[in-house]
Amino acid sequence: TRVAIFYLRAGLFSDSQLFVDGAGSSIKVKGHSFGAGVDISKYARLDFAYMYQKGQWPETGYYSSDSTVESFFKNRIFSMSLTFSFDRPRDL
Repeated sequence: TRVAIFYLRAGLFSDSQLFVDGAGSSIKVKGHSFGAGVDISKYARLDFAYMYQKGQWPETGYYSSDSTVESFFKNRIFSMSLTFSFDRPRDL
């Protein structure tokens, strides 16, 4: 008999960026993700995922009368992947 293997994943993250804000502090982009996958054969897995990222930080205001201005970043990613295993087949 064949049994489908179903995978779930979820997580929270806080990523430090390679640049700093107007005050010289590290910038953090925070977010969450979740997804699901299923083995579609002994050698392949199909995955679907969603990731949300958000960040906000002050920057030097070059074109404004304010000394700093707020910058915002928001991103949503939907993805689908197909993974093949060339190792020994998984038992299904």
